[in-house]
Amino acid sequence: MADGFGLCTGTSMSAPQVTGLVGLLRSVNPLAPTGSPSPVAGSGIRKLLASTTDRAIAGLGWNMELGYGLPNAPRAVRGMLGNVRGWTARNRATPLFSLYSPGYADYAVTSSPQAAVSLMAEEPQAYQTTEGSSFIEGSLVPGFPLFASEHGAAIDAPRAAMYVLTTQNSPRPNYPPLIPLYWLDLVEYQTPGCVPRALDGCMTVDRENLLVTTIADVESLVGQGYAFKGRQGYIYAPCTPEPACIPPGATKFYRKCTSGGGDCAMFGEGQRIAFESAGYTVSFPSGSSALLGYAYPAGDADSDGLPDALERVIGTNINDEDSDDDDIDDAVEYPVAGVPDSDPCAGPNITCAFPAELIFADGFE
Repeated sequence: MADGFGLCTGTSMSAPQVTGLVGLLRSVNPLAPTGSPSPVAGSGIRKLLASTTDRAIAGLGWNMELGYGLPNAPRAVRGMLGNVRGWTARNRATPLFSLYSPGYADYAVTSSPQAAVSLMAEEPQAYQTTEGSSFIEGSLVPGFPLFASEHGAAIDAPRAAMYVLTTQNSPRPNYPPLIPLYWLDLVEYQTPGCVPRALDGCMTVDRENLLVTTIADVESLVGQGYAFKGRQGYIYAPCTPEPACIPPGATKFYRKCTSGGGDCAMFGEGQRIAFESAGYTVSFPSGSSALLGYAYPAGDADSDGLPDALERVIGTNINDEDSDDDDIDDAVEYPVAGVPDSDPCAGPNITCAFPAELIFADGFE
């Protein structure tokens, strides 16, 4: 009664709070596994949660009354971002999974592996990670060879042509600001006006997925019947003068559609000619820009299992599999699908890109 706080037990009050925190952690790294809270188990979200509580910091373990202790959201998020050169990383890069449904003739991209699995395993006209003939196929994702699925059905391996960023913080002050990617989709049903998931014979006959970056475009598309499905990460905002203002390694990222907005596709500069030759040349919604901004193309120059996009964002060397010469590969210290285990830029011979703004951050070199 005195301060509004009291002891409670059970999942009714703990599950919503922990779920919200897990959502934050998954937004930082959508590929991180659930894992186990055991201190001897592999890295994962549950271990990160258990190791950043008030009890863990005090050197106390689990007990019957308080479990692992009070979660600490900022501490857990910093743990998911990891340390590079002794500093908490400002951002991560994550694959934008490339998907195509022959039945719907629809391209879709998503940074969420769970959403990708849903599109591949739940849709009447299943999506797949290869278009079959050509140009839209992304590269296999290093360090993330399989989607986790509870459906038992065989689904394609993860592929991505582009990588996006996961937090709103630009990796360098001199880079363009980051803008969110909003995911919307339009579903057409066999029976007009039917209620999805109701027992009324409702069946999806067509879908259209696309990404936009402005609230004006979101409002325009919602007004046309599209459903808002959430944020799919961040990209660099368009800037001038090009190409000097584009961050190193990044490339133009487009949304272009067929005539009349019949179908839209999101793709990088490396895929532009192929998509335009297939008829994807129109801006949609009307009056919007076909250039969304800048993102990173797929690639792993040193074949160390850490995509170039992630290395450029955190500052490790894209041409050196062990950027600090400590005999532990960068992909082990800072895994694509896991919680960072150690600092990949803290060894005896560092070839990491040292951000210029950090040199005098505290007044000393």
